[in-house]
Amino acid sequence: MNYLLVLLMILSWLPMRDWLGNHLLGGDLEPLLCLAGLVVLRTRNRGLDLRLCAGLLAVRVTTQAWLPEAAQAVLTALATASFLASWARQRLLDPGLTVLMLLGLPCLASAQFYLGYPLRTLTTMGAVVLLNLDGQCVRWEGTLIRQGPQLISVDAPCSGLKMLWAGLVLVSLLAWVRRWPWSATLRMQVNTVLALLAANCVRVACLVLHKYAEGGAHELVGLFFFGAAMILVMRGCPPQPGPDLVASGQRRGLALFLPVALLACLPVARLQARYEAPFPGWWKEYQGRPLVPLPLSPDEQRFYANLPGQAARFSQGDRVVVLRYLTSKTRRLHPSSECYLASGWDLGDWKYLPDGPWISFLAHKETTHLTVREHIVGPERVFTDVSQWYWSADKGPWWCVTEIYKL
Repeated sequence: MNYLLVLLMILSWLPMRDWLGNHLLGGDLEPLLCLAGLVVLRTRNRGLDLRLCAGLLAVRVTTQAWLPEAAQAVLTALATASFLASWARQRLLDPGLTVLMLLGLPCLASAQFYLGYPLRTLTTMGAVVLLNLDGQCVRWEGTLIRQGPQLISVDAPCSGLKMLWAGLVLVSLLAWVRRWPWSATLRMQVNTVLALLAANCVRVACLVLHKYAEGGAHELVGLFFFGAAMILVMRGCPPQPGPDLVASGQRRGLALFLPVALLACLPVARLQARYEAPFPGWWKEYQGRPLVPLPLSPDEQRFYANLPGQAARFSQGDRVVVLRYLTSKTRRLHPSSECYLASGWDLGDWKYLPDGPWISFLAHKETTHLTVREHIVGPERVFTDVSQWYWSADKGPWWCVTEIYKL
């Protein structure tokens, strides 16, 4: 009977298979963290309390026709965490396991979209303060550091988001192994976030000071400060493990869990509202040269189907120009770097080009080498970062312009 319940819990993820599959194919490998649940299932089960798990699944079932898939995934992850905590520890919800399940959702790309720009701004401010304390006479300009006539861009990889994710995973694993209570787990998570934010500011300051912008030294500096911050955090670990919250040999909430879990396995048609807005038409020329239309690939057509606006590709002989016209802010506007990474390209040589401005990078795949640059042009200003555009843009419409040169 117990393993039938496990099967139902696994099948409750079935309606989100497309969402999970798209993120996995796009390079988001965080769901592999959820394989830790298989280790939990190997522990001896002495009873299940499924009331909280069933309640969370019931909320998802009743709202999944209109609730965003990411929010559905959060509810299902919490329900799974409750199921596993009850299975292994007789707890309604274990703090370490709960955070691990949430961190296992493929949401790093979304987090980079929403939090990347604020984190980069905070990191830039901290690095400027440290550099000025060292007598470097630098100035803070959003996500840029001005050092005399030189502008140094704090790019998306320097947001510190991956450092935060790895640090929270380590602390959550420790919380699960040592059976910390909620208060100790939350305190350690807050300490981890604060320590890693400070470490990232120091890391960026060192990279600027010693010009370690490229090569393996960049990664080594990041690993060094990550390790130093985590050692500092671990010195404050709680000495004693927390007790189990629930101890029972009975199955509670089974009558509610079974029908709700069965309903959670069924696909539901989602309510979608299509956005219609006037489109001014594609440019006939770009930078004084005619644009020759190119067909979109089937994957591009599917991806842009729900874009609040239009997208098209054009050729100008020596380069390809991708235009995206947007009438409202949207998560479906991805930087081209994410698309290249998902397709197996290696990226490097990131540059901020003040003439535009543009963000530029090199893409390599086998014998093919490309130079890519892009920006987002609005009525009032130009953005070089999608997250910056999402947080700072006031009103549209906007044109996202991507130029691709073959080397």
